[in-house]
Amino acid sequence: MNDSINLLGVIKVFLRRKKVIGILTILALIGSIIITSESIMPPYFKSSCIFYPSNPLAADQQSLFGEKEISSLFGAEAETDRMLSIGNSPGLSNFIIEKFNLLSHYEIDTVNNPDYLIKVAKKFQKNFEILKTQHGALSVNVWDTDKNLAADIANEVVRKMDEMYDWLVKGNQRKVLDIYEQRYNQQQKYVQDITDSLTSVKKKYGTYNILMQSEVLSNSIAASQAELSLLKARLKLLEKFYNPADSNIIELAAMIKGYEEKINSLISPSSGSRFNLESFSKGVEITSVLEDKRKAAVEELNQIKAKYERYLSTINQKISNLFIVERAAPAPKKDKPIRWLIVFASSLGTFLLSLITAIVVENYQSWKTKLNE
Repeated sequence: MNDSINLLGVIKVFLRRKKVIGILTILALIGSIIITSESIMPPYFKSSCIFYPSNPLAADQQSLFGEKEISSLFGAEAETDRMLSIGNSPGLSNFIIEKFNLLSHYEIDTVNNPDYLIKVAKKFQKNFEILKTQHGALSVNVWDTDKNLAADIANEVVRKMDEMYDWLVKGNQRKVLDIYEQRYNQQQKYVQDITDSLTSVKKKYGTYNILMQSEVLSNSIAASQAELSLLKARLKLLEKFYNPADSNIIELAAMIKGYEEKINSLISPSSGSRFNLESFSKGVEITSVLEDKRKAAVEELNQIKAKYERYLSTINQKISNLFIVERAAPAPKKDKPIRWLIVFASSLGTFLLSLITAIVVENYQSWKTKLNE
């Protein structure tokens, strides 16, 4: 019963004050229509670019060269969080503001406003958002009065995010590359030092071709010894029939002495000859050790070089860190403001506020009397 009386009271107040309430509501309607006109509230167009972060292991050199398999090409929660951090970073915001000259586009006074950089950053952030969709993707949304510019900014934001994420992912790879580069330079110098030592040893001992020289030296010693034995046998035989002063005996003795000196130069360590069995054997031993060390050092150098080149090719190869599902395109219609909703809300709000005010005015004295009782 009280509800009916109260409702009837409200209706009576409305009927008594309907002219004022109607005028105020109409004024609110007209005012909201004027305020939401494009000259005062320009339309904003929304463009969105949707993408999934990729798995950073997909760009790892072991995965690229087939040494390790990855479970998924798509990134996990950690990659999504990194992308969100990059998307909301001041560095990205400043890059977009500078690239698209948003200070001029937003018509911000840079002369009389000392905080113009803060103002342009706030306005950009107001018309920009990056959020996670219900399917786990990331959506970059940009609003602007220029629908083409909105699409260009959204696509450029995603491109720059990919670039910044790539720099982060490859940061450790660059450190590893620097280590391999240092190791490669050190190993290259080590190989050169061994090569120089080997060249010096070969020059000192004449061990340029060990196999051939060993064969020549052995054959030379064996041939000389065989010839010496033969000459000694002939001399012994001739001494039985000839006088020691005979020219044949003297000539044969001279030949024997020559072969003895030759053999001595080939086998005696004190002969001073470079082509000497003792010296050559020592040279062969040192040369063999150095050649083995050089071979092992060159193999290690080639391994380091191969790893260095693989890391270098991985870093230099441009592999996108995200999978774009939908690129931003100019919107066919505006996204905000929603004119009809603003007009309706302001008109309804004015109507209700006017009605409540009328009710309060008409019942103020009676309510005051009841309170005083």
